[in-house]
Amino acid sequence: MPYALALLAGTCFALLGFSYKLAHARGCRAMPFAAGFLATAMLLAGVRAAFETTTWADPRLWALGGFMGVMLFAALTLVVLANRLGPASVSWMLVNLSLLIPIVLSAVLLREAFYPTDVLLLLTFGLMLTALRHGVRAEQEGTASRAFWPLLGALYVTNGLFQYGCKLKDAWFGAANSGGLAVVYFGVGMALALVCHLARTRERRFRREELLTGAQAGLFAGLGNLLILGAMSLPAIVVYPLSQGISLTGGVGLTALLYHEKLTRGKVVGFALSLCVLLLAVLREPLARWLG
Repeated sequence: MPYALALLAGTCFALLGFSYKLAHARGCRAMPFAAGFLATAMLLAGVRAAFETTTWADPRLWALGGFMGVMLFAALTLVVLANRLGPASVSWMLVNLSLLIPIVLSAVLLREAFYPTDVLLLLTFGLMLTALRHGVRAEQEGTASRAFWPLLGALYVTNGLFQYGCKLKDAWFGAANSGGLAVVYFGVGMALALVCHLARTRERRFRREELLTGAQAGLFAGLGNLLILGAMSLPAIVVYPLSQGISLTGGVGLTALLYHEKLTRGKVVGFALSLCVLLLAVLREPLARWLG
């Protein structure tokens, strides 16, 4: 069951990646888009919280949720800004590459098992990213501003720390608090988006397309995050390559199909390598026993 949850989460995140591209195409401002995004995701999490054990009085729930909310708000803002300065496909790859942060932190701080075959898994994932990067090279040459790359670095760190929070939740609370934690971090992110919008924007009216696009993104993000929290009984080295591999290739594939981007050789190779990543993640333990 956890494997199925990780696969479904990856599908939701692929649709989320397309929603980021749609927000850029529609000229959505970062804060109104983020507010609609996070409000929708918070409502979905609230439904989940109503039907499961939630320890609202536990200060760890609020501390972890607050930290994750700040990281989520920062990552969401950065990805919208980065997509204005450079190719959306590049920033989406960096979002998915940030899975290395929770994998490493889980192995070091939570003492999760690390098999020799995991090196092959990570190497294959790196090759997949390299192939896709070459596949979209024509999109980035001469189009990205200097500020694009520092934004991507900050996006990498903030998104990776947010994902590590999901793993920390499983270590602290087990099967409980999935919906409750999501309510807190989506709520904190929404509050920050509203405050920033009201404080910094003269035009405070929310545009219809910004709210609708944000709500669409929030639907996919809310479902994806709840699914990924449910899959955290698996090691991070399995969950993240499994879900993010589908997320990355699906997001790039949808963008290519619906926005008529060229399906280059690098993209095709990247898609093929993503299937290898999925197989290595699912067969991780049997392969380790067979080789060792």
